[in-house]
Amino acid sequence: MRNRLKILMAEKGINSVSELHRIIQESGHSMSRRTLDKFARNENNTIAYDTIVTLLQVLDCTFGDLFVLVEEDEDKE
Repeated sequence: MRNRLKILMAEKGINSVSELHRIIQESGHSMSRRTLDKFARNENNTIAYDTIVTLLQVLDCTFGDLFVLVEEDEDKE
């Protein structure tokens, strides 16, 4: 499974992880910058439910918009 955070950010006109982090904070949610950076680079093996919920709410999207299943070979690329 991979996330589509960078694609969603581009679609929403969010130009950087820093900008998204600021938006998250301004919306009253809490997320560490390190967590957001790792998520944006698809470097997490696990992710907390509250992180997912925050991103879904802030980006106004669904779980299916944020995540996509990929074949194991594709994931290594």
